[in-house]
Amino acid sequence: MTFEPHRHLYAMIPDRPDYVLAVLEENPHLLHAPVVTNRTIFQIAAVRYPDFAHRLIDLGAKLDFISAIALDRVDTVQAMLASRPHLIRRHSPDRLPALHIAVARSSPEMVSLLLAHGADPNDPSSPQRHTPIFWASRAPYANATLLLNAGADLHARAKHGFTVLHEAAAGGSAGFVEFLLAHGADPNLQTDGRQTPWALAVRFGHHEVARLLR
Repeated sequence: MTFEPHRHLYAMIPDRPDYVLAVLEENPHLLHAPVVTNRTIFQIAAVRYPDFAHRLIDLGAKLDFISAIALDRVDTVQAMLASRPHLIRRHSPDRLPALHIAVARSSPEMVSLLLAHGADPNDPSSPQRHTPIFWASRAPYANATLLLNAGADLHARAKHGFTVLHEAAAGGSAGFVEFLLAHGADPNLQTDGRQTPWALAVRFGHHEVARLLR
């Protein structure tokens, strides 16, 4: 079979999954070949295309710590931490801490497990200096609630002085904005550019969010 260079295979997953599987079946070494920012096709799929990632496991892809978190394999992660507790400090190849990925992709059970093993609810070591709460915007916000109960700071500052409320407002996440306000987020704080969450909502045309913040 002829196929495009393996570095492009991951981009074909949404539209041509069977083709990608066929290529990987004939070229199993590509399962663990770095393609983007040192990530393998499997690591990309685990975060972006979990259903496809499970098919790759059937082909022989090996679960690493970060991929197991993204795929919500709680028992696997628990076993890994039992034998190698230092994994709690592991980052993904694109420098995201484990807890950030868990709050965005996994169940409250996974988030609770990582917190119980010492994951920092205020870890700012992501590329944009986001703490985990910035990644917890998935309704019904159970993971965000776990972070707040563990001491997450709603007013932590990311790059350019953004709080999680600023980012939620700029992104038009009305439900998350409402959740953050209900839990005490300050709508009057300004970014380094002197913008409030309301100003960002207006700037990007998110009128429902602007009404909530007004």
